[in-house]
Amino acid sequence: MSENIIILALAILPVLILSIYIYRKDKFEKEPLGMLVKAFLFGCLSVIPAVVLEKFLMAVAPLSVSESYSDVWQSIYNGFVVAGFSEELCKLLLLAFVVWRSRHFNEYFDGIVYAVFLSLGFACLVIDAGTCITIDFIDSKGTYRGGAIMPGLSMKFEALHTFTEKLPLLHLSDICGLPDKNGKSTEQSILSGVANGTAFEINGFVNAYKSTFDDLRILITGGDAAKVSEFTVHSHSHIKDLTLIGLNKILEYNEKQNI
Repeated sequence: MSENIIILALAILPVLILSIYIYRKDKFEKEPLGMLVKAFLFGCLSVIPAVVLEKFLMAVAPLSVSESYSDVWQSIYNGFVVAGFSEELCKLLLLAFVVWRSRHFNEYFDGIVYAVFLSLGFACLVIDAGTCITIDFIDSKGTYRGGAIMPGLSMKFEALHTFTEKLPLLHLSDICGLPDKNGKSTEQSILSGVANGTAFEINGFVNAYKSTFDDLRILITGGDAAKVSEFTVHSHSHIKDLTLIGLNKILEYNEKQNI
């Protein structure tokens, strides 16, 4: 039970960190917590119209995009038109509906504060790449839905060397981007299996989550985050020391609250 609580705490750290950071930046006239919670909850609800609009835009995609030989144009259309336009439009409309006419919305920085809290209502996937690669999913309501644990890159190299008789030991530094899937030597085949296999695992998990949660935000952290960031085909944020930053923020917050 205690381990689950720890995992849950780490999963919601990004939302907690951003919330506390923005709230503390509002130094002159703090926004009511009730209004901030209201903005966050409406952010959760904004997923619904965004998903509907995204599905419509995918259905009416121009022929040149949906059947083009170039994946670049499809990525541009999906990223900027389908996802970007739909999500940001719904956030903007709800922001105007929820707080624009409120008496508390009385200075420029208020727009940033409410926009951040509303945006935090979207779902989030955290990929922690280190000794093991862990995937933690928190939905748009802030509920931890579970995750997955798989061997990290170095562990895979070590296992192949340790549990076989003659396979050589390769290292993380041997990976330079995604190698050719068809290795022409033992070393190249190991690199292909470890790097491309990890890429398939991560992208497979992300695709599975995206099939249910279209507005998924992806955070990659951990010691091997720089390498793993090269593997995913999805838009993501790389925050190397996210766990340590979050723990420090919690410590600072608890000290101020005398907890």
